Amino acid sequence: MEVSFLPEEAGQYNLELMYAGRQVRGSPFSLLILDPSRVRLAYDASIEVGKPTRVRVDLDGAGESAPLALQVTSPSGREVSPVRELPEGSTGERQFEYTPEEAGRYQLDLKLGGLVVDGGPYVQEASQPGLETTTAYGEGLTAAQLQRPTHFFVDPKGQKGDLFVQVDGPTSISACNIEPQANGHYRVSYTPEEVGHYSVQVHWNGRAVHGSPFSPLVLDLGAVRCVSGGPPPGQQAIPGLVVGRQHRMVYETAMAGPGRLSAEVEGPRGESVSCVMRGDSFAFTPVAPGEHAVRVRFGDRPLPGGAMRGIAETEAVAATAADHTKVILSGRGLKEARVNEEAAFLIDGSQAGRGQPAVRLSMASVTAPGDSHAADVEVQRLGGEKYKCTYRPQRPGQHLLHISWAERPLRGSPFHVTVHGPSEASRIVCSGEGLHQGVLGQEIKSLIDTRRAGPGDLTARCVGPTKPAYCELYDHQNNTYTLSIKPQESGKHELIIEYNGDQVPGSPFNLRVAAAPDASRVHVYGPGVEHGVLDTFQSRFVCETKGAGAGQLTVRIRGPRGAFRVEMEREYQKDRTIICRYDPSEPGEYQLHIKWSGSHVPGSPFVVNIFKTAAELAAYLERHPQGAGGGGHSNGAIFDF
Repeated sequence: MEVSFLPEEAGQYNLELMYAGRQVRGSPFSLLILDPSRVRLAYDASIEVGKPTRVRVDLDGAGESAPLALQVTSPSGREVSPVRELPEGSTGERQFEYTPEEAGRYQLDLKLGGLVVDGGPYVQEASQPGLETTTAYGEGLTAAQLQRPTHFFVDPKGQKGDLFVQVDGPTSISACNIEPQANGHYRVSYTPEEVGHYSVQVHWNGRAVHGSPFSPLVLDLGAVRCVSGGPPPGQQAIPGLVVGRQHRMVYETAMAGPGRLSAEVEGPRGESVSCVMRGDSFAFTPVAPGEHAVRVRFGDRPLPGGAMRGIAETEAVAATAADHTKVILSGRGLKEARVNEEAAFLIDGSQAGRGQPAVRLSMASVTAPGDSHAADVEVQRLGGEKYKCTYRPQRPGQHLLHISWAERPLRGSPFHVTVHGPSEASRIVCSGEGLHQGVLGQEIKSLIDTRRAGPGDLTARCVGPTKPAYCELYDHQNNTYTLSIKPQESGKHELIIEYNGDQVPGSPFNLRVAAAPDASRVHVYGPGVEHGVLDTFQSRFVCETKGAGAGQLTVRIRGPRGAFRVEMEREYQKDRTIICRYDPSEPGEYQLHIKWSGSHVPGSPFVVNIFKTAAELAAYLERHPQGAGGGGHSNGAIFDF
């Protein structure tokens, strides 16, 4: 026999097991339940070398009695030792202390009862005191919101030089603008176009400033929405709060970016009300009548609109307020279903007051006594007096769906439901790379075979991040079709293929459309594209293709006597940085043709002159002060002062 339960809060539990009225051997069993997601860290982001620093850990609601361990990794990759745990103070916080011995970034890794505490990265930047170094500061280095301008500042400490900034998103490079300020600082602004972890490189005179690369997290707080238990659209009032009854609120966060949902609930007298988090939902139980305030955060940032409020009523008051005419029904399962397939619909009684739904499915026509029952209907409470109902009919034909609230039939009940026979869509076969990947501006095709399914209506539609893609079905007149898709944007697309209104196996397909190749985004640099002397010439150069979309890099070199062999390799596995080398054997002019998907990259063809002596090189450079032919190209922003 297997026993399972779902604890709603962390702490020490006693589990008693009884058999035939007597406890089994070892009962009661002691269980320690932990919730690492409730752990909160507090520390200084900037610290000094040689000066002790403390890390404070708040375990409230996470399991205070569990073993706690902090590991600190230095900038050179070594584990810092010792990391001392200090005696617990009056606040109940656990504290650790260590002393940084080198400048750079320190990474903090925390484990509670052997479980890793997520939510990082937790990092501290150690600087060497007394040195006047260029610094960068501002919100744009730590956090930003999707499609909202953000900025940060760079302080060169009165030094003159060149500032380089590059803002890399998860799959793209964000354009940035640099403005000199009256106080000698520089204001850098950018607008993130995708959610996720960014990398912001800030260099002064070719050297990374303290803390670079920075790692701001970009979220789309507008994409966090309450799907159950919350206010109606456009409102802030939470309905259905009853004293002593648990109220659950469920959120949709899939498109908001990486982050955790958190919530705080305040009672009528300003007291804190216990709130139990579970993934993208939370639950609380009002303990007194009156107004309750609910504040929700995602990624530790407050959601737009501020606090939501709701009036909690006693059971007696809520019971008298029931109004079954305000129940709202929605879903395809109210009208049609298919044999042996799950059908669903929703019951929203959040505006109807105190009550519970009752649902029953029967056959419209009965051929024998006791034959009216069609299928069991499972009613699942979502929270906030909202319910999801599912059923799986076993026979085709007309059915009746009986729905009541607080023992009173809803208007229109019983509802007529048409149950169709088994779907033929399961016999459809879809194949081809065009179901899963493609390149913007190029043909994306796949094959659909309907020969085993018989006659029917085949449809396809494809939706991108913000725009629909054009879909065209070509009939080969033999019950097979070619599906051609023309997306209008890059990114993740959802491809839905249906046969007679039912989705085929594998649908919806996740179709990833890569950006079209853009040779102008390729950055070529290194001594191999500069003039030099044969005996000391370094032929290595780098082709950085990040942000250039899907494409193919080709490098062809012609010397004084014809073509040269080129060696090409990736700097790291799955990296988009290509290192190239060639081996010139005599002085003369060399032409480097570098193309991305057939188009020359900026500066190509590069003309490199190799001389026998340094004196010849110096004389050439004096006559041609522009330097190496072609020159380099940067995707970042560079200012000369």
